[in-house]
Amino acid sequence: MRVLYVCHSGVVSGAERALLDLLAALPQTVSATVACPEGELQAMLRARGVEVAEIPEAAGSLRLDTRQVLRALARILRSGWALRRIVRRLAPDVVHANSLRAGLVALCAGADRYAPLVVHVHDVLPRTRVADWSRRLLASRADALIGVSRYATQRFVEGTPGARAHTFYNPLDVHRYQANGQTREQARAQAGLDAAGPLLGVVAQITPWKGQDVAIRALPRVL
Repeated sequence: MRVLYVCHSGVVSGAERALLDLLAALPQTVSATVACPEGELQAMLRARGVEVAEIPEAAGSLRLDTRQVLRALARILRSGWALRRIVRRLAPDVVHANSLRAGLVALCAGADRYAPLVVHVHDVLPRTRVADWSRRLLASRADALIGVSRYATQRFVEGTPGARAHTFYNPLDVHRYQANGQTREQARAQAGLDAAGPLLGVVAQITPWKGQDVAIRALPRVL
């Protein structure tokens, strides 16, 4: 089976790392190609022997002023036009969009007319008109939606009855996070922290939609 994975950005963040883990665990019966822009992700894929097809970057905000939205939509259309040629050339059995923007790129490419389209939902979109329109469009056109948590799945399909949504948690290699014989106190000391007291950790890039402000507001209650 040939699967075409689509990434809207060449920057490696959470969704891209999840894709790299997925690709490393694929069975030999799956032939994978990743369509993504030039950048760190593309270099990491090539180093791992994964076939890469280049598309223009489709990054940009869909929730700021009109000019920003129009600029983002123009990038999505340009990326979709390039993806259309790749889809026609590869004739994949499945197209897997690894983000919501990648899903929009795939729709602009008409990928859902050539193969089943799966959209991976890693984020919870803000409640804006553009975001709600994007969410409804993807929910109505994708053959399947995959949410990385129950909350992400439920929020995405709100108001879209009949959406074919499923929740699959990202796999985690727990052996990478063993304590290596350190005690709790030693680990805190190595990080420059006091030996006791509450510790709040937020693992995410620093962006408004990751909600670090929520963690900051919650900390006084913890203390």
